[in-house]
Amino acid sequence: MKFKSLHVKLVVVFGMCLLSVIGVLMIYGVVSGKKTQTFMLDSITASATDAAKKQILANARAAGLEIKAELEVALDSARILADVLSGIRDKDINLKIDRDRINGILRGALTRNESFVGIGNAWEPNALDGLDDIFSGTEDHDQTGRFIPYWSRGEDGKISLAPLVDYESTKKHENGIRKGEYYLRVRERKSECAIDPYPYPVQGKIVQMTTLVAPIISDDIFYGTIGIDLRLNFIQSLVNNMNKELYSGSGRTAVITHNGILAAISDKPELAGKHLKHWMPEDWQEDMELVKQGKEAISFLHNNIEVSVPLFIGKTGKPWAVIIEVPRDAVLTDAKNLALNMKKRGTYHLIFQIGAGLLVSIVAFLIIWLVSKGIAKPLIKGVDFAVAVAGGDLTADMDVKEKDEIGVLANALNKMASRLRNIMKELSDTTDSLSYSSGELSSVSTEMASSAEEMSVRADTVATASEQISTSVANVASATDQSNTSVFNIAAMTEEMSSTFSNVSDLA
Repeated sequence: MKFKSLHVKLVVVFGMCLLSVIGVLMIYGVVSGKKTQTFMLDSITASATDAAKKQILANARAAGLEIKAELEVALDSARILADVLSGIRDKDINLKIDRDRINGILRGALTRNESFVGIGNAWEPNALDGLDDIFSGTEDHDQTGRFIPYWSRGEDGKISLAPLVDYESTKKHENGIRKGEYYLRVRERKSECAIDPYPYPVQGKIVQMTTLVAPIISDDIFYGTIGIDLRLNFIQSLVNNMNKELYSGSGRTAVITHNGILAAISDKPELAGKHLKHWMPEDWQEDMELVKQGKEAISFLHNNIEVSVPLFIGKTGKPWAVIIEVPRDAVLTDAKNLALNMKKRGTYHLIFQIGAGLLVSIVAFLIIWLVSKGIAKPLIKGVDFAVAVAGGDLTADMDVKEKDEIGVLANALNKMASRLRNIMKELSDTTDSLSYSSGELSSVSTEMASSAEEMSVRADTVATASEQISTSVANVASATDQSNTSVFNIAAMTEEMSSTFSNVSDLA
């Protein structure tokens, strides 16, 4: 790129350098800001996710403990009653108690615990008193005569007595649980059990319930069971309340039994009593495995954070589980809001950087313009001075006050001009002297030219005379010897005249 102005050249060069530096700094600032923003966002997201995991896990544990406490109250009551009734068959204790007194104990336990929907007592044939045949078909007994009282509390709070039903039935409910599970499983295992949710008639109405059952055992012989029923409503209520407090109810919570039956579901309570696959049709097997293993787990599933916490109930050895799912977006709401604010602030800072960069550029350009003008001005004066001197104007002078190299150059040029003026003056004086000498030489030359002309005329005359003499000499050659001397004298004169002629010719 060619420039005709040093000022413009300096401005352009310095300006490009400045723009390059500012551009690099701005790009670095933007890139660095983006990286910092991304790093902070990732850090905040990771921290928010970790905090959410801990919070969800803590909530799941809290819910599990609360549900466990309610279930174990019923299981502890069943265990105590079973231990008391086992004294009937214990030879060392030999407890004497009839069916009416047992009913009184059962009724009293139900009355004192309003959370219980019912208490059932089932004995093996003739295991209680050997009087089954006598009680066959009587009030509050079935045709077997076995002692199978079921004390229940209706929705109106009324407590009534009826015989247990389906206690020996192996038929299954829709969820795959046997109708007599509350009795059959305990007899098979001879240990306390938490029965999966199932429907059971209570005072003429079907109620979804779970039963906490303890075996009546003496000398390792199974004699019967004590079971306490709880409505699933209380678990559903706990789950609903807990879910509302967790991320504004954006997630969902479920309590799942060891066999994969839903005991409570926050988002779809109508699924209570159904299998897990109705709630998680795609991934239920993975969760089922976690439930059976009784392990805590935190995972990301379909953009959700899922937490599974085992729920160990008494000595059943078959853990249930509390599962909580929360959308990751809900967990990261605060982080996203913070990220949005950071983005806005980042945009603001970017605009500020650009504005500051432009302002700095403008100010810098003005400074560059002034500085380059200050640099170029004396140089331009030097150029004008050189041009003037080159044009023959030796009166030119540089008025430069700088003390730097430019000032040194200006002083040197001024000295050079002064010396040139002196030289020209000397030349002028020499020229005048030469002119005077030339005038004198011209006069001498003119005089010499006149002399030469006169000498030439004389030479012509001499030549003519010489010719005449030569003729006379020839005519008198034969003259007398006396004439020879005259001839020699004339010849000498002729030579002298010729020499004079030659000198005059040279001067001419």
